Amino acid sequence: MARATRELREVRNMIDAIVEVADARLPRASRNPIFLKDAPDKPHLLVLSHADLADPAATKLWLDDFTRLGVTALACDLSNARDIESIRDHLLSIHKPLLEIAQVRGRRSRPLRVVVTGVPNTGKSTLINQLVGKRSRNVAARPGVTRKIEWLRSGSELTFLDTPGILPTRIEDEKEGLALAAAGLIDDTLFSVEQVALALTRLLLKHYPEEMLERYGASLDPNTSADLARVDDDGDVGHCPGDVDAAKLIHSDSDLSRSNFNDTDLTRRYADVDHLEHRDDDITDLAMTFRSMALRMGCVLSDDEPDIDRMSRVLLSDFRSGRIGRITLEHVST
Repeated sequence: MARATRELREVRNMIDAIVEVADARLPRASRNPIFLKDAPDKPHLLVLSHADLADPAATKLWLDDFTRLGVTALACDLSNARDIESIRDHLLSIHKPLLEIAQVRGRRSRPLRVVVTGVPNTGKSTLINQLVGKRSRNVAARPGVTRKIEWLRSGSELTFLDTPGILPTRIEDEKEGLALAAAGLIDDTLFSVEQVALALTRLLLKHYPEEMLERYGASLDPNTSADLARVDDDGDVGHCPGDVDAAKLIHSDSDLSRSNFNDTDLTRRYADVDHLEHRDDDITDLAMTFRSMALRMGCVLSDDEPDIDRMSRVLLSDFRSGRIGRITLEHVST
């Protein structure tokens, strides 16, 4: 990705505007690292894709926060024609004064040159395909499909430069990495599927207990000993006021008592996810909850034991497709 970063910097003198695509479920963690480090020196639009999958209340807080920071941001469903038109209208508003300057100086007008950038799989190529009006780029549900820089024309008004997805050379924060993996924004091989699913389970039980109870029978019980919200940002990429307090996990199947729980490997995998201190009971309660979710969803091995791998994949698929509900994994910091 170092080459892609260098090429993007090299084309800055060739472009008029920047469209940065990030994921509305992870509005900060999924941003292009270049623009987190340096503010763009060109007109800049931040498009938060997958807004149809994100929590609308959380998205509003993010949009307000970006406005406060001076960042123009739009939350969009890239399959929605009205949202695509809003993006186009914003770009044309950038183009209008440039056309007026060209007319005053007696120059021939040209299309607005727009670079579209972002981390892999946020929807860059999908956005360009929608704006150009044809399947101009190969789109797939895996990171890194766009491999080279390429200009694409959209009528007489807009020209787009698609770029390869850019990620930092290393992920410094493991919690952010797990959240990016849960959303399918980084390679699945960086973490085990069980690690990602367990970290996601913990976040969902903390912030979206009603959705978890409805779909998986996993619930919060204030009478249990586990207190997974003792540390504000533990297991969460950020913190949002009004979050569920003291997310205490309990399995939904009463016959699954701690005495017959022996999945030490599952407990160890979750313990590896988080470097912060936890009581052993907290980790065990989460693992028990995950086992009960597997049984409820019919993810069972031939010996009637829960199929943890299959349940992990079911959970990730449910989250990515919106079957659990509209979920945001990262919240505005207070």
